[in-house]
Amino acid sequence: MGILTGIRQITRNDDGVSLRLEFEDWASDVPLPPNTALIGFGKNHELIVYPEWRFTFRSDATYDALSGMFKVTLSLEETVSWFRRIMRDHGWIEAPEKSFVEPAWASLKFQHPWPRYG
Repeated sequence: MGILTGIRQITRNDDGVSLRLEFEDWASDVPLPPNTALIGFGKNHELIVYPEWRFTFRSDATYDALSGMFKVTLSLEETVSWFRRIMRDHGWIEAPEKSFVEPAWASLKFQHPWPRYG
């Protein structure tokens, strides 16, 4: 993760906090395909959907998760294959029971095996 710059929107959740990220603050160990952009809604795509970094606090551990919605120039099939390959290359393991690939969209979940650092 890079160094966060400026003030970010922080949201308290039932079990933790969420931090809105700028595009340049996206984690370096979670690569994005070339030419990826943030999704925007509205007449001129001015309402940007910012990625989020969520921290969940439990009695046994603290968990963090990155999430975001992005526009990519690859087809859906190419994007799914790209993420599965590149995330594996970066040491992440897909959670197939939590991943879904539908004809028009996909949601892939990856986790880092413990110990993550060291």
